[in-house]
Amino acid sequence: MTGMRFKLLEPSTIDEALDFLAAADVPILAGGTDLLLKIKRGLIWPEAILSLHRIPSLYCLSYEEGTGLSIGALVTHVRVAQSPIVKEKFPALAQACALVGSPQIRNLGTVVGNLANASPAADSASALLALGAQVIVRNSSGVRQMSLPDFFLGPGKTSIRHGEIIEAITVPEPLAGTASVYLKLGRRQALEISICAAALSARRVQGHWQDVKLALGAVAPTPLLLPETASYLEGKEWTSEMLEQAGRSAAALSRPLDDQRASAEYRREMAEVLVKRCGLALIESAAGRNAHE
Repeated sequence: MTGMRFKLLEPSTIDEALDFLAAADVPILAGGTDLLLKIKRGLIWPEAILSLHRIPSLYCLSYEEGTGLSIGALVTHVRVAQSPIVKEKFPALAQACALVGSPQIRNLGTVVGNLANASPAADSASALLALGAQVIVRNSSGVRQMSLPDFFLGPGKTSIRHGEIIEAITVPEPLAGTASVYLKLGRRQALEISICAAALSARRVQGHWQDVKLALGAVAPTPLLLPETASYLEGKEWTSEMLEQAGRSAAALSRPLDDQRASAEYRREMAEVLVKRCGLALIESAAGRNAHE
């Protein structure tokens, strides 16, 4: 990065940012934790960078009862992890954001940026998949909205088109009785890209679990939503044996690769383990709520 110079474009509105993008193909700076690293390593040599930091609306983290959560493009992981309403209503997301990288990365990196990098192991991605999140995208024609399964195309690839900016992520209001959990396996307790991750969301109604959503990370080319396994758990009273079967189902549906951090076989084994642990965590959470009612 020594001696490298580039022009910093600093729009004050999204429309102005879109005008810059229409004029030139420039990288977008939000948290910068990945972009600046790529520049430092010489992987990209931009003549200009589009910074979003002077657009006030993108810092908004808001919750509206009956509608849900909105996470602006400049909202950091630490803000989400520490938000009382996120902890209460969307615990899997708070847990995932609390496990992203180091404290420095959580303070600088954004949730939207984490998704835009499209890493199969992105912590926030699995949690947001299990919570039914959507991505709000702005372009010169207006706004388009897409679900996360449609957003991820492959490692480092999304369905964002040239000239578009991710404005926010929205997470729908959870139905009454909904609980969620995110669990991650890494070689160390901190600073580790996940070897395998799982997120589970469901609500307990008259002894049975409904509206089940299950997602895995780091076991396929994209973060993976598993409706087939969720369907197996839907409408039933979960037992340890049933959760073990759900884990086997999830492992069979995963498509992991061997790499320097773990083998594909190990990732499948851990997917099975984490799915069961997520289910047990929700059962324990429901028991705790009942004890206080």
